Amino acid sequence: LPLQAAMVCAGLNAWTHLFYIVTYLWTLLYAIDVARTVRDLPPLGWINHAVAWGLGGALAGGGAAILYAPDLQCHHGDPYNYLYVLPNYMASLLPMLTVMVANPLL
Repeated sequence: LPLQAAMVCAGLNAWTHLFYIVTYLWTLLYAIDVARTVRDLPPLGWINHAVAWGLGGALAGGGAAILYAPDLQCHHGDPYNYLYVLPNYMASLLPMLTVMVANPLL
């Protein structure tokens, strides 16, 4: 791919992962706030924003940096390319798994 196309592809990938991660984190934080409200505790407010967007940005940015770091080619031809791809997907899948396990418990 030309450099501009690879940059657009990498940017869209990171953008998509960011919003998937943040969506799942918001779902978890909403469930935590509902559980706090049932116990007559105040909602967390701005802490939810900081956690969802901060953690989501760190996970998406870190995963994309590992995946696209040297040359935007996703390490094609590298026999150990799964070591670069796996953190990018785990950054999305671990928050999803956490929400799927924690929300029914809350």
